[in-house]
Amino acid sequence: MNRTPVLPGCLSVDELSRYFAGNMIEDRIEQIDRHLLECAFCHALSERVANETQDLLEGGWDANPERPLAFLEPASRTAAELSGVPQALDRVHDWIRIGAEFAVRVVLPFADKATAFTVSGLEMLLGPTSQFDLREASVGSFLGVGDSNVSSLEGPVLEIPGEGRRRARVVVDVAEATRVSVQVDNVPATIRTPLAAVQIKDSGQTYVKEMTRAENGVGHPGMVDLTADFLLPAATKEVLVLLEPFTL
Repeated sequence: MNRTPVLPGCLSVDELSRYFAGNMIEDRIEQIDRHLLECAFCHALSERVANETQDLLEGGWDANPERPLAFLEPASRTAAELSGVPQALDRVHDWIRIGAEFAVRVVLPFADKATAFTVSGLEMLLGPTSQFDLREASVGSFLGVGDSNVSSLEGPVLEIPGEGRRRARVVVDVAEATRVSVQVDNVPATIRTPLAAVQIKDSGQTYVKEMTRAENGVGHPGMVDLTADFLLPAATKEVLVLLEPFTL
């Protein structure tokens, strides 16, 4: 499926995905409504994207409503990446009890399907102290690096605004479609480095690791950037991405 607009003013697959998932401000929704009435190409494309988005919204996780993040506990007990993290299990228990800093569902590109992101229906996974506004999340394109700060990373990204200058991103690598990068910019250097997790929908397999710190990309004093990359099995089609609540 062609991901980019064919003419100025035409709609991309990413924007149509957000339109059908409801992850868009009202003014832009009204503009797209009008455009779909006038443009035969975008109207035809929208029908296909609508079907894929509906599949995504209906394919939710079966979670215990009282402890929706309980799956993190067995995963954290076997995660080699947490072996050197102080009080890792206690932190995961708090994460399960409090809720996530943010949560995003991602459909990875396979066959003729495009990458799709949604935050709809994930409210029950979030903690009361979350510092990110999922309603204002936007899809775009990313070109940069992952947590190794060596290999390049390029692909579709969901960007989530937070308090002040803080921004979170979930990036899917176009060169290696099962590489998912979780990134947070402009975090106080005094904060405890948070854990990030990715759960595969089909298998339920969950990966948990501590994020990597880096110098703040725009040189804000007292701030750092955080990144965690996950290399997933080749057959992975859909994942849930989570971030541990921030703690000073």
